[in-house]
Amino acid sequence: MGSKISVIVPVYNGEECISRCVDSIILQSFTDWELILIDDGSVDASCLICDDYAQKDTRIKVVHKKNGGVSTARNRGIEEAHGEYVLFVDADDYLEDNYLQQISGCNEDIIIMPFKELYSDGTVKLFSPFGNISFDNKDDLLLFLQANLANRIFVTPWGKFIKRELLNNIRFNVNLRLGEDTIFNFSILEQANSLRSLVGASYMYKAEENFTEKYQMSVEKSIYSIIETYKVYEKLGIESSHSRSIFVCFLMLCEDDVVKRPQVWLNNKEIESIYNRYKRDFLFKEQIKYLLFQHQWMFRILRRFSHKIKPI
Repeated sequence: MGSKISVIVPVYNGEECISRCVDSIILQSFTDWELILIDDGSVDASCLICDDYAQKDTRIKVVHKKNGGVSTARNRGIEEAHGEYVLFVDADDYLEDNYLQQISGCNEDIIIMPFKELYSDGTVKLFSPFGNISFDNKDDLLLFLQANLANRIFVTPWGKFIKRELLNNIRFNVNLRLGEDTIFNFSILEQANSLRSLVGASYMYKAEENFTEKYQMSVEKSIYSIIETYKVYEKLGIESSHSRSIFVCFLMLCEDDVVKRPQVWLNNKEIESIYNRYKRDFLFKEQIKYLLFQHQWMFRILRRFSHKIKPI
């Protein structure tokens, strides 16, 4: 019989942070867990540190694999998991005391937890997405998602316990550099029939700063990400304000390239179709900016005289 919780941690060159992560799990008051460390081809001491933990605690398993990216590591972790619930933790993050204990007695398909963002200047921000709530039928859950799908907790793999049985046919898209977590979340939400949100101990997340600069993409990759994300979003069968943010986000992330090669974007029929389906949800200013973007000669004149004018 498996453990209550399978904690999956992808590790790549994390020698400076992995001990804090693993220690935070070992020191949990709740003990019915297995920890699966997926070494994604690290070239530093991460692999040795992981092996040392596994030798000292039989609940810890280490898998060494060729480097393939974080999605391949998480997918391998799912395949190795035997717990009732799966929890993803990044190697540079950690759990507050009693984090695992909070779901003792819970049986919902998805259990959402608070998280704290840790910034390089020492700032800590607490996010408790929905407080204490629960939904035990699909209709109520869909109504909740319609109003709350844009919440940040639904674009991250961490911060939630997921019934492992939901993941039988769900994996992270290894062809995406960005957006794979959102697609994964939409996929599990489509399968889920119940959800609970709790308050209490938090997931401690090392905040990503300069996000837009870090994740600049080519036009082609942004187009692929948008198309794949909307495919899964539409399976949910809801109308959410999040529909516009998907489009806006990926266009923003390729803005450097799309300004140089706008026709790659504008000539894509699937992008045109998606925009026409969801443009009613766009803010007025976003519709104006996109109209300017579609008429490049107007857009270039305005962009030349204002740094504030962007494709979206």
